Amino acid sequence: MAEAEPLSQLHDRRSLSQPLATISLFADHLEMRDDEKLIQRIALAEITSVRMAVEMAGQGRQIICQIRTDKTEMKLGSQRPLGVTSWENNAVNFRQFLLDLHQILITLPQPIVYVEGQSLKLRLIITAVGLAMIFGGIGFGYWAFQDQGLSFLTLMALPFMALGGMVAWSFRPSRPFPYDPKGLIENFKNQIERAKDHKDPIAAPAYKDEGQTPDEDDTAGSSPIG
Repeated sequence: MAEAEPLSQLHDRRSLSQPLATISLFADHLEMRDDEKLIQRIALAEITSVRMAVEMAGQGRQIICQIRTDKTEMKLGSQRPLGVTSWENNAVNFRQFLLDLHQILITLPQPIVYVEGQSLKLRLIITAVGLAMIFGGIGFGYWAFQDQGLSFLTLMALPFMALGGMVAWSFRPSRPFPYDPKGLIENFKNQIERAKDHKDPIAAPAYKDEGQTPDEDDTAGSSPIG
């Protein structure tokens, strides 16, 4: 019996150490394959939560989607790394894949938690880094002024401390912010329709840290779902 054709597909990888994988959406499960080798399979009926978040991609940003069950998780992104500083914008396919996925998920009987923003664990880690930058700057400033008498070096610590404060405040621990999957579906449909009106489609070729990508506004704004 021939295997059913996937309803949607996405080619992605999350790091340079990983091979380019194909993520396929079927009526009842998700599959991740490297060529013909099965890497991961998740039954849609076992999905308990979906998290959307914004992460850095070189000097730009990307949307990350984490699909979780009680036992495992699958992570997808709107951009994929080509090199140390090179990223390929895959926002068009990523958006369509998430649209197709959410259209199936909202029909499933089990409760699924839909949240946006970074996880508490990652927020705690980044907040700790920000606080370390603050206290490191204080320590350096104290050493430079008290032990070395170099007041100008003390001033050099201020921007470092300010950056640490901004990082700690921006990623301070907070409660997850829920999003409406039907709202995401409607928003992504509108984005796809707007893209059809452009002479130059949203999809962009590989780029090398040249600031904002052609699709960045639509894929990685202040909210992951637009």
